[in-house]
Amino acid sequence: MPRLFFIRQCVLASLVFALVVPMPAKAQASGFPIPVPPSILTVPLLLLLIPLGLELSKTDVTRIRDFEARGDWGGVVALASRRLSEHPGSLRWHEIRGRALQRQGRCADAIPDLRLVFDTLLAQPEVPKQSSFDLGLVLGLCEMALWDFPSATMTMSRLKVLAPERWEPDYNLGVIRTLQTDVATVTPPADSTLRPMGDTRLVIGNRILVLPPGNWFQVPSSQHTVRGSQIRWATSMVTDTTIITAPAFSMDKEGRLAAAVVFSANPKQSFGASWWVVDKPCDEDGALYIERFRSPLDRPECLTVRIVDPAAALTSTHLRPALLAAQAASAKLPAASYEVHYVRYGLDWTVAASWLLPVQRVPGDLVIIQWAHALANGLRPMASEPADQVVPAPLMGPLH
Repeated sequence: MPRLFFIRQCVLASLVFALVVPMPAKAQASGFPIPVPPSILTVPLLLLLIPLGLELSKTDVTRIRDFEARGDWGGVVALASRRLSEHPGSLRWHEIRGRALQRQGRCADAIPDLRLVFDTLLAQPEVPKQSSFDLGLVLGLCEMALWDFPSATMTMSRLKVLAPERWEPDYNLGVIRTLQTDVATVTPPADSTLRPMGDTRLVIGNRILVLPPGNWFQVPSSQHTVRGSQIRWATSMVTDTTIITAPAFSMDKEGRLAAAVVFSANPKQSFGASWWVVDKPCDEDGALYIERFRSPLDRPECLTVRIVDPAAALTSTHLRPALLAAQAASAKLPAASYEVHYVRYGLDWTVAASWLLPVQRVPGDLVIIQWAHALANGLRPMASEPADQVVPAPLMGPLH
């Protein structure tokens, strides 16, 4: 059986599962591999614009490439905003800005740009099918990430008409139908003896991860060391680098675990530690999605997404400290969760973050993968830039 046909059959099975199995065992809890279109996640912006026949000045091309190489999506947004002030209504700059905002996890800000371009493309006498579909899928996933299901349904329905042979619209429409229910407000546990975090930030040296809204409780930090060398494959000139790990978790008013996070980084620059001695940073076991970012073996970068039950979650070496503390506080672990893990060993710096999110907080596999990439894009500069880094985690839906 051809691989593509097999994957599509898995997706169809996942969709059927979504439509017939009661909550919370929804479509995304099925664990089928999802063939995520790379253009919405990792393909450089300049390549995405080629199908539209859009041209940029050599100076702007150089700037965008430089921003992307450094993971500076804010720089791309600022450049696009300047160009839009000079050329109001330019579709190319609206698309560049919208896609850059989406890669930052700022879907609420991205949607006006994405919708303007998508609507304009569909109104053309000859619709550029591939580029319109890719852009519309980004728009629809952003709408789903914000739980704007009426808008997402309209977008996915238009995509289904545009490209009836593609599986993504049907899959996402199935996910939406399983999630259309009232959303509860997240409030503090009534009788908790825990001390909520007054400042919802995890701070390691000059690296700060800002947590999304919620009732967060911090767990005592720990530390370990990793070894890095100044020269690739060197057996001498090895540096031991101290890594601080800061866990936290949040609960809803019913005492259910709403999220857990473990954030790790070196608090001080490890000068010369640019080639790292680490074992299997990219764990493939049971992964729903894996992205290695073409990184070398001794300076790895990896993003993984998997679906776990409580037993599997507690065996996670990344999340275990946060989950054990949550259990000690009588938090109820979800029956099915997404586990997201990102790690990068860069130039003199390392950074890692692991998240556990109940499937009820994320509308589908494609949205969690979009969320994971936004997290990676935000954290990536922490592993290469010595300057202060303050990174907000991407927003997520409330637990319901």
